[in-house]
Amino acid sequence: DRARFQIGVDQGVFQIARDPPRTVDRLLIAATWDAGSKVVTVEPIEIVAGSTLLTGKGTFTPPTDDSDTWRYQLSADHARLAPDDVDGPPLDIPVLSISGTIIPSRSYLTFEKFVARSTSGAMMGAGSFDFGPNGPNLAAALSLSPMSAATLLRLWPVTLGYEARKWIVDNVRSGQIETGEMEFSLLPLDMDGDPQSNSPMERTIDIAITYRDASLVLPGELPAMVAAAGTAVVANQHVTLNASTAALDPPEGGRIEVADFYADIPSVIAQPPIGTIRTRLDGSATAMASLTSLKPIDALKLLGVAPADLSGSISASLEA
Repeated sequence: DRARFQIGVDQGVFQIARDPPRTVDRLLIAATWDAGSKVVTVEPIEIVAGSTLLTGKGTFTPPTDDSDTWRYQLSADHARLAPDDVDGPPLDIPVLSISGTIIPSRSYLTFEKFVARSTSGAMMGAGSFDFGPNGPNLAAALSLSPMSAATLLRLWPVTLGYEARKWIVDNVRSGQIETGEMEFSLLPLDMDGDPQSNSPMERTIDIAITYRDASLVLPGELPAMVAAAGTAVVANQHVTLNASTAALDPPEGGRIEVADFYADIPSVIAQPPIGTIRTRLDGSATAMASLTSLKPIDALKLLGVAPADLSGSISASLEA
């Protein structure tokens, strides 16, 4: 004997924590329960949201002992990720799977193995989700293979660390991730949708990335910092950037070499973000003058000179 259950939603809207409302064009889940084996087979699973598409299947296997621990395994037949806040083509994910356990009496779920692998990079990890009366609580640890920044932003779930992810979307134009570790320990106050309410834990979000060939947006009229290589650390809403080498291309005078760049931004949700920047600059006098003529520095106006009036080279240290 079998029993079948099916649910479908068209043009639904959902919101998780501080992530903006998202529209799902189509959601279809069908499940079949086999009375003999007690196994629940889920097929199909279909999610369509804009250019994002996921189709797949899975199984939920009942306990084999006196416990109430079920095991599950879900995998995608076809997965394509296209977050609406990231420009460029969708990312095809040939391998997408998750497996773990569910304990209904505790309203507790684990994902012992999560794998999302594309031709341009992979994300792997494990974690747990407590959706009981004291929840929701989410703990997850994810590792990144080498990949582009664009691939990371497609693989990074929009509902995890929303503010930190949005800061990267807004401020990182390109780059290559060499290594990356992401840890999330989110408590109910971190997932209630209110950016002003946070749990007392010091590091509910902890992300460490090593990067190269990055292009980072700078404030005002300043040119993007390019060819940057270094590290980035995100702790909750606090971002710290280090670049051992980088470069700036002002309107005049050629390239300025950047060394020992350090930026500390205590809160990425502050408008405008206020922090500390330290770096060393080497370039022609014309290039340095051209850079300082741009907002928010705008220093040449006080001196009454033009960048082309200067000659020679300059080495300078900057702290702001």
